[in-house]
Amino acid sequence: MKKIFCLCLFCLLLTVGLLACAAKDGETSSAPESADESSTAPQDASEAPAESGGESDSSEASAPEESSDAADASSEPPSESSAAESEPAESAAASSAPPQPEESSSTPSRPEESSSTPSKPEESSSTPSRPEESSSIPSEPEESSRPDESSTTSSEPPVEPAIKRAAKPEVYGCTVVESDCFVILGTCESGGRVVAKSGGQTVSSRSDHGYFSIRLERTSSSMQVELTVQVSGKEDSEALSYNAVPKSVSAEQWALIAGADYQFHIQYTLADYLRTNSYSASALESIRQRLESRLESIRSVSTETEVLYLLVPSPATVYPESMPSEYKPQDKPSRLEQVTALLEDVGVHTFDLTALFEAHKNDEYKLYWKTDSHWTDYGAYLAYEALFDYISEAFPAAAPRQFSEFEWQEDYYYGGDISHYLEYYNVNNVKNGVYYGSTPLMREYNVLRVPAFSVPSQILRSVDRYKTDHILTYDIAAVQFGKTIQTNRPELPSAIIHRDSYSGQMYDILAERLDTTVYKSMWDYTVNLSQIKQMQPDYIIYLVAERNIGEVFPY
Repeated sequence: MKKIFCLCLFCLLLTVGLLACAAKDGETSSAPESADESSTAPQDASEAPAESGGESDSSEASAPEESSDAADASSEPPSESSAAESEPAESAAASSAPPQPEESSSTPSRPEESSSTPSKPEESSSTPSRPEESSSIPSEPEESSRPDESSTTSSEPPVEPAIKRAAKPEVYGCTVVESDCFVILGTCESGGRVVAKSGGQTVSSRSDHGYFSIRLERTSSSMQVELTVQVSGKEDSEALSYNAVPKSVSAEQWALIAGADYQFHIQYTLADYLRTNSYSASALESIRQRLESRLESIRSVSTETEVLYLLVPSPATVYPESMPSEYKPQDKPSRLEQVTALLEDVGVHTFDLTALFEAHKNDEYKLYWKTDSHWTDYGAYLAYEALFDYISEAFPAAAPRQFSEFEWQEDYYYGGDISHYLEYYNVNNVKNGVYYGSTPLMREYNVLRVPAFSVPSQILRSVDRYKTDHILTYDIAAVQFGKTIQTNRPELPSAIIHRDSYSGQMYDILAERLDTTVYKSMWDYTVNLSQIKQMQPDYIIYLVAERNIGEVFPY
C-alpha cells in the first residue's frame, strides 16, 4: 500500500511539472505577438507614455514605434521622450498626420511650435487635448467629414449669398429745358445712380435722397429712353422703358439749365458763369469813382458808420462740376472777382464767401438748394458766422450763435422756385399755410434752421420766414418789404441792410445779433443820407447775390 501511495504522488508531481513547463513555453512563444500588438495599437490619451530608459525589454524596444504610430493617429505634438529619441520620427509623424480641414487651406501650420514646445508627459494623462490635437477625442463632424476641403476650395468657389437687385426707377415728369434739351424727373432707391440711354446717348446722374433728374438732348418730339438704377452692392435694376414726350412750360417762367445730380441753375446766371459779362477797364473805373463818392457822402453824415459787403457766389461758381460740359467759362476774371478786388482796393471790408463756400462745399448739409435758386439755411448760417465773427471784434456781445444753439430739422421739403419754374409746384396755391391742389411731385431733402434759444419777441419767428414749415418759399408779405426792428439791447450794434432775396435765409438771425435793424426792401440799393444821418448806424451792410451785382454796380 505504501508503494502504491508513493507511485501516485510521483505521477502527480510529474503531471504538475509538465503543466508548468507547458505554461512557460506558451508564455514565451506569445511574447512577440504581444509586442507587435503594443506597437500597432494607438496610445490611449488617459495612459501615461512609457519613460525612456525603462527596464522592460519589450517596452524599450517598442517606444520609437509607439511614438511614430501615435503621430499617425493624432496631430498632438510629440512627448518629451520621443522628441529626445529621434528627429526623423518627428518628420515621419508630421508627414503622416491627417490634413486638418479648412486649417490646411487657410491657416498654415506652424511646425516650429510643435517641435520647440513639446507636451509634458503628465499633461497627456491629466489634461484632455483639443479635438484637433488628439486621436482619442473625435474631431468635429464638419471637419472629419470634409478631409479634402483644402483641395476643393481652390477649384470650387464658396457659395455667395444672392445679391439683391436695385429697385426699378419711377418717372413723374419730363420737361423742356434750354433750347434743345429736356429733363426727366423721378424717384429711385436712395443712393442710386440713374443711367439713361436713348439712341446714341448715355447719361448718368446721382440721385439726391431718392430724387433724380436726367438731362438729355432732344432729337425728336417723342423719344424712347431706357432707365436703370445702379446701387453699390446690388445688381442694376430692371430697365424702365420710358416714352419721353417733353412738355413746355409757360413763357412767363424763368428759363433753367438742368445740371448734374438733381442740381438746377437759372439761365439768368449763365453769363456770370461763362464770364461774358465781365466789366471793361473803363466800366470798372466808373464804378470806382461812384463808390468812392458814395463812401465819402456816408462819412460826411455819420463818421463812425462802416460799410460791409457780403457777396454770395452763384451755385455754379462753387459747383462748376454740376454745369453741363458744353458750357465753358472764359479765361478772365468774373464780375464777382472784379468787384471784390475793387471793394478791397478802396478800403471796404468784403467777405470772400467764394473761398468760404469752396471750403465747405462737401459738408453734410447743403450750401444751396437743388430745387431752388437760393442758398440754404446752412449756407446762410456760414455767412452769418463770418459776418458776426468780424463785428464781434468791435462788439463782443454780437458774437455769432454757435451751430449747436440751433435745431437743424432734416426732412423732405417743397417750395423751391425752380420747382415752380418747372411747373411741379405753384407758389400761388399756398394760402394761410395750406397748399391747395394736388401734392407737389418735386421735393428735396434738406434742413430747416430753428433757434433753440429765446429770441426777442420783436423778431419774426424763424419758421414764419417761409410759407409753411414744410414749404420753404419765403413769405413775401413777411420778409420782402422794408421793416425796422428794435430790440432794446444797447450792447449790440445797429445796422441798415441793403439786400436781395438771399436775405430770406438770414432774416431772423441777422436781427437777433443787432439792437436795431433797418431792413430795406429787397433790391432797394439806394442810399438815403438823411436816414443815415438820423440813425447813425454802426454798419451799412450789403447782402447781394452774384447774379445781382450789376444792379448794385451798374455801368
